[in-house]
Amino acid sequence: MCEILYMALEVGIHICRSRAMFGAVLHTYNLVRRIAPLSSRAIQLLERLCDLFIDKVFLGSRPKRNFKNILFRFQGAGLSKETKRFQQEER
Repeated sequence: MCEILYMALEVGIHICRSRAMFGAVLHTYNLVRRIAPLSSRAIQLLERLCDLFIDKVFLGSRPKRNFKNILFRFQGAGLSKETKRFQQEER
């Protein structure tokens, strides 16, 4: 039984690391709490995890806007210096 639990833990950790699911869950939770604070209830475990991993997952502070951009940066995307307008003018 312990072997099965150990393997399940290892597989779970691997999935969380490889697909950034842990961060995606925290980002989604933060998004819902910021957009609809009155209609969503705080989940204490997720609140504590957000506070604990604020530097690694949210890159310093929990976002209040630009949720998608901060999630993409967490997932490894860089900052883009080009704008759509600039790209259209080149063509």
